[in-house]
Amino acid sequence: MLRMKYQTLGLAASIGIFVMVLSVLNPTVATAQEIDLPAGTPLMLTFSSTIDPAAVRMGEAVTLTVLQAVLVDGKTLIAAGALVSAEVTNSQKHGNVGRPGIIGVKFLSVVAVDGTRVPISGQKYVEGENKQATSIIVTIFCLLGLLMDGGPVQIAAGSQSNAMTMGTVAISAMN
Repeated sequence: MLRMKYQTLGLAASIGIFVMVLSVLNPTVATAQEIDLPAGTPLMLTFSSTIDPAAVRMGEAVTLTVLQAVLVDGKTLIAAGALVSAEVTNSQKHGNVGRPGIIGVKFLSVVAVDGTRVPISGQKYVEGENKQATSIIVTIFCLLGLLMDGGPVQIAAGSQSNAMTMGTVAISAMN
């Protein structure tokens, strides 16, 4: 019985040594390495869906994706397609008296390859055509000028925008 225990321990030790030798000899074994993602790293983002003031309100969360992977020292720290969190900061439908539609979105964070949320800075602000002056001039001659709408606005799906990382963040990248 005692001899059987020693044989089992010897087999386990042999397997452990074999795995260690194999991991040293096989360079394809993935290991994590922490790399700093510098503050101010530029990101190219794309809107995943259309943002329209008729459908979203201020404070509502919206999602974008990263268009191009971010590499540091040859390692991918933020993958293409990574999710970006953003928030609607302004949402006004176009209206009477030539008032234009307005939509604003502030970019908040992006998810790195290791799941770390990296704070980012950037925004997209779009305003429709302002027809208020024209509306007022027309109103002087005819009250129908009050009914003139300003230009509608939206941010179309696939629209691109720039952002940048706000601080240096350590990311665990795979070799």
